[in-house]
Amino acid sequence: MSKQTHSPANVGAPTTVHVDVFRAFVEQAKADPAMLHRLAAVFNYQPPFRRSDPIVPLPIRRMKTIEVAIDDNGPPKPTKRVRPDREALRFGCTIQVLTPASSQVSKPCWSGRAQFRSVARLVLEAPRLRREKKISQAYLDWLINEVVPMASKNDWMIGCIRIKTEKQGSPYADQQVICAARAGLETNSLENAYLLTGEKVIAMLPRFVTTTSLGNPLSGSFVLQSRGAHPSDKSKANWKTGDLQVQS
Repeated sequence: MSKQTHSPANVGAPTTVHVDVFRAFVEQAKADPAMLHRLAAVFNYQPPFRRSDPIVPLPIRRMKTIEVAIDDNGPPKPTKRVRPDREALRFGCTIQVLTPASSQVSKPCWSGRAQFRSVARLVLEAPRLRREKKISQAYLDWLINEVVPMASKNDWMIGCIRIKTEKQGSPYADQQVICAARAGLETNSLENAYLLTGEKVIAMLPRFVTTTSLGNPLSGSFVLQSRGAHPSDKSKANWKTGDLQVQS
């Protein structure tokens, strides 16, 4: 006895009624987001990957206050074969900024991080960052042609500033670096540091201290902290370690 088969061609085929029902459902879901969330949970629906937001660079021209904390992970462990480009980076820093649009130091409107490299190491690694499309060609040219000569002349270490964003890793801010004296970093005694940009804007950070704004020792691997405020901001007199100077 043969089994009767049916073509599935028309099974579930959309009709005008189906389309009307779907449109009505969409409109109802817009009016009742809670229902939409319940249905998503029932069907285990996961929203598609959202495109990354545009990278927001450090707002150097609009800074009202800035806090930079230096961390020191100690000298690299000795190895049989010396490979400076493979050694763990010793010094890093976190950066927190307030602009006129924000008021609480504890709630910065911008935050980022950088790891300091020697001039020689940056010259080795910058082309790799370009090949991996982590920085632009203009950024690479700026580093090699402008930042490296300045850092070599002043014996600075260079930190390429990265922006920490939710679920997007830490992309590099285009043509923005922080530079600090190598000897000062190695002795944990840093007088100041500099923020440089490809737009010819330079910010000099005030002196670094070993305590917080409350006078407590810095915790963890943090060894130095600079807290700068605009000279006109009298409310930060007891918080800052000096004035923030921005030149262009």
